[in-house]
Amino acid sequence: ANILLIGGCNWLCRELIDKLIDENDKTKLTCIDNLSSEYSSCHIVNKYKNLDTFEFIYMDVNNEKKLNKLINKNTIIIYNILSDPDSIKGLYNIKNICMNNGYKQLIYRTNNELLTNFKTICSELTSSIGIIYEGELVGNYDIINKMDIIDTIKYYDKIGNNVYINKNFEYYKMKDVVSFIYFLMNIDNNDHIIISQPTQSFVE
Repeated sequence: ANILLIGGCNWLCRELIDKLIDENDKTKLTCIDNLSSEYSSCHIVNKYKNLDTFEFIYMDVNNEKKLNKLINKNTIIIYNILSDPDSIKGLYNIKNICMNNGYKQLIYRTNNELLTNFKTICSELTSSIGIIYEGELVGNYDIINKMDIIDTIKYYDKIGNNVYINKNFEYYKMKDVVSFIYFLMNIDNNDHIIISQPTQSFVE
């Protein structure tokens, strides 16, 4: 199999590559991104450009002609676009290509706002998994001047800043997201299922 990560030139790509390396998994990972998101940056993946098992392609998810060349019966697709309107249109393109070319598995990330649309689009696709994300994402963003909420709370406590922040919330770590995706990549699934990302509780 090969992995096609769509909308992944960010921490997700970095953590997934590291996970594949840690697992000694030689599966090829191709990451495509148009770098339009504030979370996307080439410098995150540049350090992996010399890996034989990794390739970054600068392109848009609406480029059906190029997408068509990247998807076949051996492709595991990880769809990571959560901004409208490209998120819905792009997934619709992916669905049509999968129906025509075949695919090994589709794993898509979604929030509650996009869930109904994503679920409808992927209802015809067996071997597809939707992961619902609720809660706060924490970990190394690798973005200048951006701190996750737990680090922010600890920093405010340290300097005595009394700005109110809700200190009771669910959260998930970046490495846990990728571990969960990696687990789902390696199971046999012939259905379209929806599952929630496991979270932890932050209470202070």
